[in-house]
Parts: sequence; C-alpha cells; structure tokens
Amino acid sequence: MTPPDSLFYEVLDKYVLALNNAPAYPMLDFHLNPASAIYTELSDKQILYRMEDAKSNPIYVGITRDGTREKQGADRLCGQARGSDALWKLSEVREVVLPSNYFQRDHFVRFIVIADPFIRRVAEWYAIKVIKPEAQPKPPQLWT
Repeated sequence: MTPPDSLFYEVLDKYVLALNNAPAYPMLDFHLNPASAIYTELSDKQILYRMEDAKSNPIYVGITRDGTREKQGADRLCGQARGSDALWKLSEVREVVLPSNYFQRDHFVRFIVIADPFIRRVAEWYAIKVIKPEAQPKPPQLWT
C-alpha cells in the first residue's frame, strides 16, 4: 500500500490536536450518572476518545464501532468506566491486576465526534502512534 501524502497527515494531525484539546470529563460521570447532559449528548454519537489520569498522562485511545454492542459514545465510555478492554490492557502493561472500578477514581476522558467509521479507525491508529498511551505500547502499523 502506498503511504498517503502530506495532506492526509495534516488532516490526521488536526484530529489528534482536537482530541488533545477537547474538554476532559471525569470517567466517574459515565458510571454514576447516565442521565447527565454529556451522557445524553453522546447517546447517538460515534467518537474517538482518549482516557487519561489526573495528570493528563494518556492511558488509552479508542473509538466506538458501528456494531450492535456499545454502539454509541455514551455506552462505550460507560463500559470503560466499569472496567473493559482499556483496564485489561493497562493491567497487562503494568503486570498487576487492577480493580474494575480503577478508572472511576481520578481518571478523565476527552473525545471528539467522527461520524465516518473509516476516518474514525484511521484517526484512532494515528492517535495511538502520536499520543503513545500507556495501555497501548505497540502502536498499529499504519501502512507499509
């Protein structure tokens, strides 16, 4: 596959910049308050998200998928707050079993809405490569 031109990287850089500059919301809000305004706002949106600790250190980057399970942003973040794949990956990297409520304490999430599933996936891979979240130490190979 031929690598994309510089314009493609400029677009991806804008997504990563927007993600890094998006407001940070406590993960606990998604676990305890499904009636909150932010939960309601994300109930029909597809997103790229970044989980981080209290010092803004990136922990995990992920997306929603257009499937039948955890389809929208609100469902996905609620699942992550309760302990999901981000928790398992972080436990593996740290070589310790973390409690299922780990992300509910002093952890935050930033997100941007990206409706197109292809752009959302490529933006996720690129964001992992650029942001270097702790739970994803090996970024995906974008193209060869």
